[in-house]
Amino acid sequence: MEKADIYTTAVELLEKHIKEHNMRSTPERLIILRHLSNFNRHFTADMAIRDICEQEHISIATIYNNLALFCDANILRILPPRQQQGAEYEFTLGEKNALRYICTQCGRVKEFKNKAVERLLMDRKFSNFDMESFTLNVYGHCKTCRGKKKKR
Repeated sequence: MEKADIYTTAVELLEKHIKEHNMRSTPERLIILRHLSNFNRHFTADMAIRDICEQEHISIATIYNNLALFCDANILRILPPRQQQGAEYEFTLGEKNALRYICTQCGRVKEFKNKAVERLLMDRKFSNFDMESFTLNVYGHCKTCRGKKKKR
């Protein structure tokens, strides 16, 4: 998806969420979303803060509060922390479910689609629990890291 499309979709989701929860629309939220939509892949809160604070007069607390808001609005999702760095964010843009491979050596994350796995999880009945969404992380070694291992 193009950066402009990411931003437009994110703004639409944010406006919908704000109306549903009787919140105010602020220029800071749109500025933060615009900056976040420029990241090509996953990003940490520190990366977002560094990028935004270099160019805008927005407080760190405002950035953190809006990252949480964007997660609540299903614009962003928090990925599990890997290695020494903190948690990362990714755009979901309304997509609730995720399947991904995560390399335990280099930390590379690759999204994948598998209709059979998705159907299995969505059709699964849980006692005393109503599932809303799922994230499945498969940990192992990517092709590049496997190749490095063989050369040793």
